[in-house]
Amino acid sequence: MMEIRRALEGLAAELAAMNATKEEIGRLYQANELFGESALHNDEEGIIKHDMHIHETIYAASKNVKLQAMINSLREQMQRFRAEYVHRIEDKTPLVNQHMEIIRQIEKGECHKANLAACDHIYTTGDSMLSLLVKTE
Repeated sequence: MMEIRRALEGLAAELAAMNATKEEIGRLYQANELFGESALHNDEEGIIKHDMHIHETIYAASKNVKLQAMINSLREQMQRFRAEYVHRIEDKTPLVNQHMEIIRQIEKGECHKANLAACDHIYTTGDSMLSLLVKTE
């Protein structure tokens, strides 16, 4: 599932870099700030809420309805992963920087770099979760 999510998230970020409005970019910055505050206080519910908002804003900014539908078909699995990951990982602050890199590249209209930043973010979270699972077994 993570490979599929990585490809779809990368494409969404790439398209968002081409199509995002100033309002959507503003919402991304605001959501990431709230995400950071939640991470700082280890507020798992807030982290999940604001993480979802960031990703959903990127999907909407892609302006690609078919892509959004494909991502939405993975929503339940992604939500379970997100909740488990947030619960298990100790230092959530690197996620703020990963989101910020994606947002900056979208704002600059750097399609390829936005794609790479999003793919890196999903790869890193998946890899971290795998490491956490191996440690607990």
